[in-house]
Amino acid sequence: MSRLATKLEKVHSGAAPEFREPMEELDQTYRDQMEACELKRELRLSNILCIHDSEMQAADQDMEVGRIDLYFRTLLIFHLFSQNEKELLWDSLKGDLEEKIRLLEEDRQDVDLMLWEHRRRFDGPVSGRSGGGGGERKRKADPDDPDQRKKPVSVSGPFMVYMLDELEILDDWAVIRKAALAQRKGGRK
Repeated sequence: MSRLATKLEKVHSGAAPEFREPMEELDQTYRDQMEACELKRELRLSNILCIHDSEMQAADQDMEVGRIDLYFRTLLIFHLFSQNEKELLWDSLKGDLEEKIRLLEEDRQDVDLMLWEHRRRFDGPVSGRSGGGGGERKRKADPDDPDQRKKPVSVSGPFMVYMLDELEILDDWAVIRKAALAQRKGGRK
């Protein structure tokens, strides 16, 4: 028993070799873990500080981008107003030019109708030939002669056929165009 008592005293004092070596290993492991924990704590703190700094920079940049975005939106609004004015001017010029083109087309058609009527009255029926030159003229068709009837014309589509002379149709067409032109001129004022 005395041996056990002396061993127990050595264990309590820390002088027992069989317990001292594992205790030193345990102390070394403890110091290593404490050092690793301290290093891990410092790295986490450093990471948190970096995240904080990056968040602050992002907030500053967002605020700056917001200011720039507001600035560009304001410029865009001013640009759109001037663009809208440009479009209005362009549309008005385009409308004026289209009106002038339409009037010129009407004048051209009126002149064509007048020339056609003149030829019809003085030259006889208008043929598909252009210009004079040799050759025989076709004899004017006699509506009472059954041998010289006009051939029926085949027409496709939804057309209405009236039994009017060509001169009557042209006269009516000229009156309609003049009335429409007078109405347009009266509506502009």
